[in-house]
Amino acid sequence: AVVDSSVGVKIPLSTPSQSVKDFAEKIEYLYNHTEELQRMSENCKKCAVELSWENKAKVVVQLYEEVIGK
Repeated sequence: AVVDSSVGVKIPLSTPSQSVKDFAEKIEYLYNHTEELQRMSENCKKCAVELSWENKAKVVVQLYEEVIGK
């Protein structure tokens, strides 16, 4: 899964009104816990690099080179 507790907060699927309440609670929590928000933000930046097309291409090239014995 791309979203875990290191990069975000999951909201359980429920009724629309409950989802609104859950979103509001999580937003308020992060507003009041800026260190947690900062940690998630830094982890999101790292995750974006890892999941980038450029990084995926590097991995494929590296695997290809290992297979052909380069």
